[in-house]
Amino acid sequence: MSKFIGTTGAVLLILTAATAGIAAETSPPPIPAWGASRAEILGSLPSPALPCDGDLIQCRTRFAGLACRLVYRFDADRLVEAGLEFEEIHTDPNKHIRDMERVRQALCAAIAPPVADRWRYLKSEDLYRALPTRTGLGVVAGEVTYEAHWRTDDASVELRLDGDFFKVRHHVAIRPRS
Repeated sequence: MSKFIGTTGAVLLILTAATAGIAAETSPPPIPAWGASRAEILGSLPSPALPCDGDLIQCRTRFAGLACRLVYRFDADRLVEAGLEFEEIHTDPNKHIRDMERVRQALCAAIAPPVADRWRYLKSEDLYRALPTRTGLGVVAGEVTYEAHWRTDDASVELRLDGDFFKVRHHVAIRPRS
């Protein structure tokens, strides 16, 4: 996959392109830019739309080999935000970290290295450094979060992995830069 530095359309194209692993196996449909109408987005979905609230359109897809929902948010029938919500379920909490690393690698290959890349520890970082196998448990318990940020000419991309009461949230958010 070539590196995209600029347009929102390219960033959204990246998110819908990867169907298995980091490289896309087929060419994805063109993705409209910020301000696209609901009709334009519905015409570009890689799979049938799922039922959802009025200001959202979502469908199932894969990114970096992982099952996810591609979500578009609208305001006054214009695209204002897009993202991926990963749906993988694991009994070993460290596999969520492995998934996050796959997504991070795909985003780095498609955009560039992130401008910010960090783990945050709500409790003692030493607890997790001494036993890295506990980091996944810290994520699902809500004590450890990971986030990375990328910037393109007109978009901000955020990768985040966090949890609360053993429910993991792994997502990518794409918002226009002002």
